[in-house]
Amino acid sequence: MLNSSFITFHLDEPLTSISRLDDTGYNSLNSSASINEHQSMTASTNERKSRRKLSDWQIWHLRQVYSTNRYPTPCEQEQLAQQLLLPISSIRIWFQNYRARSGRNL
Repeated sequence: MLNSSFITFHLDEPLTSISRLDDTGYNSLNSSASINEHQSMTASTNERKSRRKLSDWQIWHLRQVYSTNRYPTPCEQEQLAQQLLLPISSIRIWFQNYRARSGRNL
């Protein structure tokens, strides 16, 4: 049976940095660069963003829009974000969460 991993050689790097690719094309052995990248990625995931607190008028406006349209289009989401001075991602998440909460309360 043939081994499904490939050995790649990088001519500009020393032979000590040989990496093995599995059949998906990803490195199966971690080089020092990929270990450092992984550590920086895990460090950033451990730090959470602070929770965005919406003001009363923002919540009121979002509820008014929700009462007429539970699924705003991306264009409508962008307009809401500009009107409410919020990022689009916050608008999208608010509607997802509000739909989930209102579905539980039925």
